[in-house]
Amino acid sequence: MSYSISLKKLSFATAFSVALSSLALMCAGGVAAADDEITAKATQEITTDMVLGDANAPVSIVEYASFTCGHCATFHNLVFDKIKENYIDTGKVKFTFREVYFDKFGLAGSLIARCDVDTEFYYNYSDKLFEKQREWMKSKDEAELLSRFQDIAVELGQTEAKFQSCLSNNENADTLLAWYHNNADKDGIRSTPSFIINGEKHSNMSYENMSAIIDAALNK
Repeated sequence: MSYSISLKKLSFATAFSVALSSLALMCAGGVAAADDEITAKATQEITTDMVLGDANAPVSIVEYASFTCGHCATFHNLVFDKIKENYIDTGKVKFTFREVYFDKFGLAGSLIARCDVDTEFYYNYSDKLFEKQREWMKSKDEAELLSRFQDIAVELGQTEAKFQSCLSNNENADTLLAWYHNNADKDGIRSTPSFIINGEKHSNMSYENMSAIIDAALNK
C-alpha cells in the first residue's frame, strides 16, 4: 500500500512559511536569529540531491517519500538497510532520497535534515524520523511534535540555535516546496513511497521485489 498525494500547488509565500515560523516560536519560546553561515547559504543548495553510493553506479534509485507516511517508514525501517548493505555500499546502486510534502511537518523535517547540506546528517536524521515516527506522530500538539524533532536533531549534534534558524527559514521552505512540485511533476509521482529505478517508476515494494529489479538491471 502507499499514500496517494495531491499535486495541487500550494501558496509558497504564506501557508507553510508562516506556519513554520509560528511553530518554531511555540516550540522554543522564540526564534533564534539565523547565524551568518545559514543566511549566507545560497537557497539553491537546500535542494541539493542527497546521494548515497557510487555516483557512477550502474543502477540509480530515486525514492520519493514523506516523513509522515507510515508505509515510507516501514520501507526505511525494514527494507532500506538491506538495500544499503547489499547494493549501495557495494557500489552497485546510486541512491537518492527526495521528500514529498503532505503537510507542514514533513516540510519541517526536511528543513532540519537539509539545513547544512550534509549528507551524513541528512540520512541520520531521516532514519531517526522514520524510526521514531509512531512516537512523534502521537504528539498532542504542534509544539510538542517540534520539540521531539529538536530532540532528535540535538541528539545527532545539531545545536538548538541552528535548529531554530533552519526551521524558521522561510526562503528555504518556499524553495523546497517549488523544487518538490517540479520533481514530482517531472517524474509523475502520485503516491508514496515511489521509486524511479533506472528511469522506470515503481510503487512500494518488499526487499525481495526491489532486489529482483536491481539484479535484473545489473544483468542487462
